[in-house]
Amino acid sequence: MKIEMHKTKLAFLLALSDLKNPLNEEEKQTLTDIAKHLHIQPLAWTNHTEPMLLKMIQSNPQLNKQYNQYTTQFEQLPEKSQILSGIEQEIKSLMVNPDFSQINLKAQSRDEK
Repeated sequence: MKIEMHKTKLAFLLALSDLKNPLNEEEKQTLTDIAKHLHIQPLAWTNHTEPMLLKMIQSNPQLNKQYNQYTTQFEQLPEKSQILSGIEQEIKSLMVNPDFSQINLKAQSRDEK
């Protein structure tokens, strides 16, 4: 289960970094709520937090497309992949302290190119 949780979060973060348009205010608030819930109740991932995240992802077509591409790639990785080992603290840090200003800047800089 832990590897699957990491795959979901990593696929989400990679998809988020690929967005051409920034998250809207409602999505940002939902993501903040998800991060807080993950921090407060990390064991509720499967029953509560992951479904909240997946619902948010599915509501944004561009994010959903990118997320699905990454999850497909991760399904092809071996379970004990070195790519996924050691990322728990980094993911927790990003989920608990999301820096939306950086996401907005990335989206703006891609549009300028």
